[in-house]
Amino acid sequence: MPEILKWEPTPGVGIGNTFIHGTFSEFYKPSIDLNVSLFTPLGKFNAFLLPIFSYGNFPFKADSATKMTHYDVSLPLGVYWPLFRGISPFVAAGAEFSYYTLAAATTGERTSTYRIKPMASAGIFIPVTYYAFLSVSARYSYTQLSGEAFSNTTVSAALTVSYPTWRRNEEAVQAALAEKSRELQYAAEIETLMKDGQNLLAEEKYDEAEQKFRNVLALKKDHGDARRNISKAKALPFLKEARAYKEEGKGLSAIRSYEKAATSLEEAATELAEYRTQLKGSIPALTSSATQAYDAAQYTNAILLFEKIQAIEPENETAKIYLPRARNRQKALDKMR
Repeated sequence: MPEILKWEPTPGVGIGNTFIHGTFSEFYKPSIDLNVSLFTPLGKFNAFLLPIFSYGNFPFKADSATKMTHYDVSLPLGVYWPLFRGISPFVAAGAEFSYYTLAAATTGERTSTYRIKPMASAGIFIPVTYYAFLSVSARYSYTQLSGEAFSNTTVSAALTVSYPTWRRNEEAVQAALAEKSRELQYAAEIETLMKDGQNLLAEEKYDEAEQKFRNVLALKKDHGDARRNISKAKALPFLKEARAYKEEGKGLSAIRSYEKAATSLEEAATELAEYRTQLKGSIPALTSSATQAYDAAQYTNAILLFEKIQAIEPENETAKIYLPRARNRQKALDKMR
């Protein structure tokens, strides 16, 4: 179920029953209450304004033709607490302006007056669809009229409907249906492009394969396999290059290419780990040569050797210490020339 609508003013209509408490309850019957409301979120703390325009009349107990008609305008400020499935209790309080008219059937006389009085309300919001919710509440107000104090309790239910929300949701549904139709329409074309791309990868035509997969994304932008294959098409040339360097005995170049391929290819990461293990035995000799070159101020050669060590064993402590020093000293020499 959706949450209470809270991003736009939402009109509603309701019906309830109003009971009089106090002296006036001895003379008047309960009144059917008709109301129009406007749920208006304030944007913070789930607060809202709920202007309510109400109408009803209290029939006189001794003579139902004699009625006290009331017109009310309430402006309570409230807050609600979302609980489960969007159902939310709320409380609100504010001022209520009431206009009373008493029409006596026997004499035909009419008298009118108005009052501004305090009111409070409590109830629950119950979502019924993505664009409407039902509010069930009790509203209480206190009145001084004709020298007597009395209060009203109105128990009502109102349906609140947001046409803009409905319209936007319908637009989203139509867009989703159109996207689904588009996907079905291009399904065969996507399948062909994917097969062509896979064949081109097998033929090591990586640029052409990448373009096929990009064409798939042009038809379906969230196609996961196409995105993964684009990464694969970019990485496979580096894997091929790494294997060639490995055959030629160019260890540093092979490792650099393996590292680029390993970001997208698991097999490249596996081969890189295995290759580094094979080369670890050469680290002591490389370290000895590198430190000798460093001590002899042959910094260019020392940098190359320490880079090889670090490529084979990225966490090598000796390379971590000496490589930055060798680079700094070589820079200092270059400035002096």
